[in-house]
Amino acid sequence: MNLRSFQDTDIALMERWLYTPHVAKWCKHPDHWLRELRERHGEFSFLTHFVAEHEGIPIGFCQYYDTFFAQEHEVWNDEPDIGGKIRRGGGRTRGPAKRTKEDDARFETTLERLLDESNP
Repeated sequence: MNLRSFQDTDIALMERWLYTPHVAKWCKHPDHWLRELRERHGEFSFLTHFVAEHEGIPIGFCQYYDTFFAQEHEVWNDEPDIGGKIRRGGGRTRGPAKRTKEDDARFETTLERLLDESNP
């Protein structure tokens, strides 16, 4: 598996992915994602976008960012991020729970299944 930088030529692929039923149920506002990708060198330059590939075939998308720089954009499930307000006020919030061995095993099994399905 390989991660490569997202390119302008990937926008059509991402749009197709965003509107597939199994992705659309998690990405409720595809137009927001597409705007973010189109503005990744401007307003959203604090984000780094990648395309995941297996044997040269695009199989997924991921991003990372420093949450400090995302404070003005933090919205989850159409609700403002309360944790962001707390952090901006100088407070601390608890992060996600530590991954367990079971989480890692489940992820590995699922990834292997997806890779097998994408490569008949």
